[in-house]
Order: sequence, then C-alpha cells, then structure tokens
Amino acid sequence: MASDTDIRPFRVDIPDEAIADLRRRIAAVRWPSRELVDDRSQGVQLATNRELARYGAAEYDWRACEARLNARADQDIQGDRLRLLPRAGHPAADDRLRPDRFTYCAGGLDARPRHRRLLQDLPRLHRRAALRNLTRNHILDNIMLYWLTGTGASAARSYWESARAQALAAGQAPPPVKLPVGFTTFPGEIFRAPRSWVELGYPNLTYFHEADRGGHFAAWEEPEVFATEIRAAFRPLR
Repeated sequence: MASDTDIRPFRVDIPDEAIADLRRRIAAVRWPSRELVDDRSQGVQLATNRELARYGAAEYDWRACEARLNARADQDIQGDRLRLLPRAGHPAADDRLRPDRFTYCAGGLDARPRHRRLLQDLPRLHRRAALRNLTRNHILDNIMLYWLTGTGASAARSYWESARAQALAAGQAPPPVKLPVGFTTFPGEIFRAPRSWVELGYPNLTYFHEADRGGHFAAWEEPEVFATEIRAAFRPLR
C-alpha cells in the first residue's frame, strides 16, 4: 500500500470545451486602439498582443503541454501537494540540489512570471531567446496553466501579501538574514544590485556573481546558466 510520501503519477485532463471556450473568448476580444508611441513605454504593444492571441488560438497546442505534464509525478510533503516538474537544465533535475541540501538563495532567481512584463518584453525575448528556452509556446504553456486552473488570482496574491508585510513593517529594520546567501545578478534584470548593496542586506554572502546572459526570467530564459549558478552558490557549503 502506498504511503503518503510515495511519488505517484498524476494526470492533467482538461476538457475540450475549456479549450474551445478560451478560443471563443479570444475571437471575441475587443481590441483597444494602438499605442501612441513606437516603443513599449505605454505598455504591451497592440501588435504583440494580437499576434500572440492569433498564434494561441490558431496554432498553439495545449495537448502537447498536457502530455509533458502527465509524464511527471506528484508527492505530498507535510500535507502539501508538490508537483515535480524537472526538465533538462533545471536545478530540480540535479540530485545534488535536493531540497534537504538547500540553505538560502536570493537574487535574480524569481521564476514565477509576471505576464504583463513578459508580454511587454516578448519581441526582445524572441530575438534573444527563441533558440534557447523562452519561446512563444513556453509562454503560452505558462499562461494556460493559470487560465485553465483558475489560479491566476491566488498566484498573484503573494505580491499583495509581500506589499502588505512591507507596509506593516514600515520604519522597522527587517530581521537579519543569518543563513548563507548566494546571489546572482543577470544583465537583463529589472534592477541589478551591485555587490556592495547585496552585502548590506545579506551580511553572510557566500557567493556573488554577475552572469553574462539572462534577465528577469533567468530560470526560464537561460536554464543552463541558472542551474550552473545555483550549483556554484551551494558548492562552498558542501
């Protein structure tokens, strides 16, 4: 008999009607007038949105993503359901990076996408990363996971929780971080903190590096670089 911590297969099986419903919604979109400038200073450009919507409705294959998900497994960890989705070049695929060996990692390591920012960067990302990991299909895979499961609001709630915590702690010094910290800054990040600033926030900085590729979605854009950085950050702690 399987225990609560045994790894078991799971299946994602989205009804055809849910896919058809989304396509109808895309077809019925009332598009706004185009932006008044030639750059992205007014937000995601209309042409970018329309092309992604066209591709998503006419060419994108959700079932391919579904098949990849169904090849993975899930596990209960202390009452929480954990989806195990390792991929080539992803840290989770490396046994040396098991959760029991993790300490603390900070820096440009946020893999949860902010879709507005991502869409705004789409033309640049296509030029820079189309031959690597961040493609239109991967972007749509991610968006579809939120849409089809109805989890967009709950996933975004962490930003509200973080802002609320910061507001409540206004004027108070944050508790010191005593754990070893590894910090990587990526050239395409929204804000690139210099080492002197990082050391102020994390006095026990054991690893710092400026990567030559990657941006705000580094784990997505450059998985090999990202995995290499995590391995390097934990190597001194072995």
